[in-house]
Amino acid sequence: MESLQHCVSRLSRSYRVLVVLPEQAFDQVPGLLRAGALGFLGTGCDQQEFHDALAVVARGAVYVTSGSRQALTGVSPEAEAVQQVLTRREQEVLRWIADGYTHSQAARRMGLSAATVDTYVKRIRAKLEVRNKAELTRKAIELGVVRREPLLTAA
Repeated sequence: MESLQHCVSRLSRSYRVLVVLPEQAFDQVPGLLRAGALGFLGTGCDQQEFHDALAVVARGAVYVTSGSRQALTGVSPEAEAVQQVLTRREQEVLRWIADGYTHSQAARRMGLSAATVDTYVKRIRAKLEVRNKAELTRKAIELGVVRREPLLTAA
């Protein structure tokens, strides 16, 4: 039996491909995108979303249903919500702190005072409803808000 990825690869040479997958198979989205598929829908999509996806793919653009975006971005819907709640600077502070930097070290790297970073951390803790740095770091990793690799790497 031919794999779905191979099938999409063959079809995408001649056609614009829209793939309908069960939610359990959304982890295949990145590979199918590399194989040439332009659109992804869940089997539970409604008629309007199906027509919207067809129109987008017919134009040669990429359509990704909201449920499969996590497979592409690695960001859970909960993390997306957190990222909308936290400001860009708060997210940056959170990454530094979760990567193990002290408030002073994060402040130096961001060009801020340690007091400003302290204020950001207090706001972040309140927004994420965590009490200490360990919980803050755990929550950041859990939500996928922090990068997989450290912000700075040794030369």
